[in-house]
Amino acid sequence: MKKRLLTAICIALSSTTVWADKQPKVLLIGLDGVQYEQLLEASTPNLDTLDIQLGFTGGIQGTNTEQATYSGPSWSTILTGTWANKHGVYNNSDRIANPNIPSLFKVLSDQQLSVATLVNWANPIRDYFTYDLPLMDFAYYSDTKHETLDHYRIQDEKLSHMFGRVLERHSPDFTFVHLDHVDDIGHELGLGAEYSQGIEALDAYIGTMTQALSQRINEDWLIIVTTDHGRSPKDGGKSHGEQSRQERSIWIAANRPLRKTGDSSSTEASLADIAPTVYDFLGVDTASLDLDGRSLLLK
Repeated sequence: MKKRLLTAICIALSSTTVWADKQPKVLLIGLDGVQYEQLLEASTPNLDTLDIQLGFTGGIQGTNTEQATYSGPSWSTILTGTWANKHGVYNNSDRIANPNIPSLFKVLSDQQLSVATLVNWANPIRDYFTYDLPLMDFAYYSDTKHETLDHYRIQDEKLSHMFGRVLERHSPDFTFVHLDHVDDIGHELGLGAEYSQGIEALDAYIGTMTQALSQRINEDWLIIVTTDHGRSPKDGGKSHGEQSRQERSIWIAANRPLRKTGDSSSTEASLADIAPTVYDFLGVDTASLDLDGRSLLLK
């Protein structure tokens, strides 16, 4: 019995060592404008394998961190771990983020970690964080106006397949993928059957990307999937930008359990907690960073 117990302990320790030696990497997938309630109603077998929780965007209401629930401020919060009073992007038309507040791309690059980005809405990379483009090992953004909603979907599908090729050629430590066509369905048609079908298409693209990771057995991947904002209750979900519960509500999904609360000022996690979570997983010291969020990793 003692011999069997010793053998079991040795096997367990060996397995732990192998796991600990795996290289940590992060895939952050952003699904633009996917409302939480609509996500729960759609058929999403790939997202269903992840741990999903409700969170918020829009800053802390009634404080100087409060920001509009537009895509520009929200993606900038995701990519910096701060609200607009620090990162400086208050609406979609702002051209550049505050260079004194470093993005994930800048912080990770300074740590000699490789970064890649593939986005279907160009603004975050082309405009807000354009000064980080030279730091990226691979960067692609769609800079063309799509003629139809299906063109947006085709571009999302293209990016999901492109991710696998980027993995093979560049093996980035951090990759940000942004998919956009469901937000465009929402703006044009509102919530409804087409919107739900769009979510289900996104789920298939997530499956394409996670399948690309399945053979990389020497790497320990943290997968985070999130959205930037909800949708307005006033017009059937065609708009967003205000502070209603429906517009402030976002969700965060991951391939491991995360804490349900972010900083101490809220009972929910927020978009500001995503960058600190990435830093924590990759072992980056954040003491010198003026972050508004905190890591959601369970210790």
